[in-house]
Amino acid sequence: MLMAIRRTFWHKLWLLITIFIINGLVRLFTRVEVHGRENVPFGSGVLIAANHCSALDVLLIPMAFLTRWPLLPLDLFVSPAKEEWFRVPIVGTFIRWWRAFPIRQNGRDPASLLRMVKLIKTEKMMLFPEGARSYDGQLQPGMRSVGWLIHKAQPLVVPTALFGTEKVWPRRALLPRPFGRVKVVFGKPLNLDRYYNQSQSGEVAQEVVDEVMAAIAHLKTAHRPVWDTSPPIRSAT
Repeated sequence: MLMAIRRTFWHKLWLLITIFIINGLVRLFTRVEVHGRENVPFGSGVLIAANHCSALDVLLIPMAFLTRWPLLPLDLFVSPAKEEWFRVPIVGTFIRWWRAFPIRQNGRDPASLLRMVKLIKTEKMMLFPEGARSYDGQLQPGMRSVGWLIHKAQPLVVPTALFGTEKVWPRRALLPRPFGRVKVVFGKPLNLDRYYNQSQSGEVAQEVVDEVMAAIAHLKTAHRPVWDTSPPIRSAT
């Protein structure tokens, strides 16, 4: 059954309050730089595909649109999260209210993938094709299941690059480090029509996700800030 996405007035109000509080706290201790917001169109059927290095990533992308969508900043996003988080008391309830839904991290979850296909046609979705956070900030190969999802749902895919989040909130750290710098770059939507016109197969799915990861890698190289001292990005494929 398709997961119900909360749309009540009280849920929207709760989202509005919490995102502004978290946004204030993040910006109080972290310098945030955002580029390319104009590349993300309004409406549903949009997939924001980003690299993943930190727990901060899932907050940073919605926060980037506070000035553009000041009334309902998070209501336009849904996102998958590994199912283990939903079993943690309080945390599971919190992320569910933030419009996350459970999925198995290894990607072998056909029911959840079909649910995502339906959701992406009526929502704007945030997704990390690598499937898990990187330990060192380097890009990992994209999961073939993400390529299958994109080919099946045929959304408008916006490649997105995140910088510095792995230093502000490292993977094994309990809390973020103050006074860091982060950057978000939304690239131009990808033209994947040549894949959408092909029959679905494992090879096509891999080619789709490889192209998405290549676009993210290009953004990571072309828009790398001068303060980023991490090693140059290697190919993720």
